[in-house]
Amino acid sequence: RPARKMDAFGQMTVGLAHDLNNMLQGVAGALEVMQTRIDRGQTREISDLLQLAQMSLHRTSAFTHSLLAFSRPQRPDLAPLAVNEVIAAMEPLLRLTLGERIEFALALAEGHSATVCDRHQLENTLLNLAINARDAMPDRGRLVIETYHAELGAERANLRRGSYIGIRVS
Repeated sequence: RPARKMDAFGQMTVGLAHDLNNMLQGVAGALEVMQTRIDRGQTREISDLLQLAQMSLHRTSAFTHSLLAFSRPQRPDLAPLAVNEVIAAMEPLLRLTLGERIEFALALAEGHSATVCDRHQLENTLLNLAINARDAMPDRGRLVIETYHAELGAERANLRRGSYIGIRVS
């Protein structure tokens, strides 16, 4: 039993380190591009890159806060959320994370895209999927994040019947 506990702890630690590293890559990437542009005297877009770095640091801070609160039972921080707006705001960070060798596109459904969701969990999930996709396409590739509307009925026993927002990453 102690060996199983240590194994589970080791697996959890690897997952946490992976997530933290992914978030910090957004900061490192933005800083690296800023330094290159400063060296070339191209300072016009530095402000946008600085915002990307700050956004990544904010996510990392929220993640760290979640880790510190881990010993207490935590519920997701559910709040009304405009999913398309959150994804669109992440586009610069995702493009920077993916690099130039991976084509990136958003296909966001028009119309009402509000739901109740934990913003940090959504952002972290999308960032992790993008990083995993990048690592799975070492030469070239295409990543598309799409939202769509879904009406679910009795076919999904674990969900209430109703309107849902779907997110597809391919």
